[in-house]
Order: sequence, then structure tokens, then C-alpha cells
Amino acid sequence: MDSQVRVIVKPRFTDEAPDGTLLCPAAQALQDSGGQFGEDKHCKQQLKQHAHVKKVMDNLLVQVTGRKKVVLFSPQDAAYLYLSGDKSEVLDIDSPDLKKYPEFIKAKRYECCLKPGDVLFIPALWFHNTVAEEFGVGVNVFWKHLPSEFYDKTDTYGNKDPLPAARAMQILDRALKAVDELPEEYQDFYARRMVLRIQNKFYRTSLN
Repeated sequence: MDSQVRVIVKPRFTDEAPDGTLLCPAAQALQDSGGQFGEDKHCKQQLKQHAHVKKVMDNLLVQVTGRKKVVLFSPQDAAYLYLSGDKSEVLDIDSPDLKKYPEFIKAKRYECCLKPGDVLFIPALWFHNTVAEEFGVGVNVFWKHLPSEFYDKTDTYGNKDPLPAARAMQILDRALKAVDELPEEYQDFYARRMVLRIQNKFYRTSLN
């Protein structure tokens, strides 16, 4: 795709990260207003599939050199992704073990291939999986679209849950420990009640 983003990459690379300079007025404006830059490194040893993860900030992925396949999953498909923390346990999304992960087939994937000069917008909370098809360099631009007090000040790359969500998860952990004290049939009953309350209060209509 055509792109208005100009990128200058210095010719020397280290084994760990490219030494490059990004020239992009829009990206600079984002950085000035609280955006963050991150390097998306794919060295020779790293031309492999990565577990899909979610970020809590919106993200522009700029492909500088090389080609990369990107697969996105909606946050509304989280129930099918077998999450461990913010990462999926399904490492091979092209040939998943459906005996181990039978619900994964229900997750709708959105796929594209990035070439040099392409820019992909990855919305906050969307799970993404990347495969470098060859040696390449990418640049991520993160920015905050929620009020600043929602974000952990030490979170540079959008990995940490918003502070209200982090507090809610801590409360949930305590609630689960309390329910765990009950006999099994009571655990099942009260767990279902808790799930229904959360669904009725917060679930959105499916986008799929």
C-alpha cells in the first residue's frame, strides 16, 4: 500500500535491535502528546510465530523493511483464545491442536501481510500474532486514548491493565478464594451467578 510515512534506517544493525531513525510528522505529534515508540525486532533467530497478546493502548505498526504476516483477533473472542494472563496458550494458530483447544476454531481471525512502507492500526485490546516472513524491522507507535489516570505511569509499551481493571482483577482473585472455601456444588452455583452478573452488566453485543 502507498504510505506517507518516511523512514530512514541507518545501515548498521546489532544482533539485538536495529539502530534506526523514524521520520514521521504524525508519529512525532503522537509522541509529543503522550505516544510511545517501541521497536518490533525480528532478528534471524526470531523468524517464528509469537503468541498473540493484547495491548491496552492503540498502536500503529510501521513495517520498515522485510515482510510480516499479522493476524488479529477481536477482544470479544477472548473466551476462545485460551488466555494465560494477557497471552494465548495457542502458539500455532495456523495448525492449532483442536483436541487441546477445541473452542479456538470459533475465534474469527483478521489477517494481512505487511510490506515495507505499510502501516497497520491495531486497536487497544485486540490480540495480535506476528510472523516475520524474512528479516525485517518494524516500529510500533503507542498512544493513550483514555484519561491519563487510567494508565500505570511505568507502562511504556501498553502491557499493563488499566488501573481500574487491575484493581478489579485483584478483587476478583480475593472473591475466587472466598468461593473456593465452599463445597463444590455451591462453588458451581455462585460462580455461575457471578458470571451472569458480569455478563448482564458489562458484555457488549458481539461484533462478529
